[in-house]
Amino acid sequence: MRLLALLAVLALAVTGCSDPDPARPGVLSVGIREPATLLPADLADQAGRLVTGALWTPLADYDAASGKVTPRAAESITSADRVHWTVKLRPACSTTAPRSPHSPTWTPGR
Repeated sequence: MRLLALLAVLALAVTGCSDPDPARPGVLSVGIREPATLLPADLADQAGRLVTGALWTPLADYDAASGKVTPRAAESITSADRVHWTVKLRPACSTTAPRSPHSPTWTPGR
């Protein structure tokens, strides 16, 4: 009787953990909690980092160990005085209009 009860509990546990939808080729499903924000500058949680990392390409990557900056969305990042910066975007990442720090921008939730 104990063995039958143990098998019943085990069967319930296994079926409760299975995904009702079959796996689809080429699709990755990830179970994470809802991100607190999707604004890259305001990230404070791991879920937000995962989602924004999948949605947006940063201007550059920085390797703290080597001190090397590798452009990603930026074609180049230059500064003559380390105060004023010029960022040239790769053609695939270009905007339709030139921007400056004083350009009007739209940011969700701001």
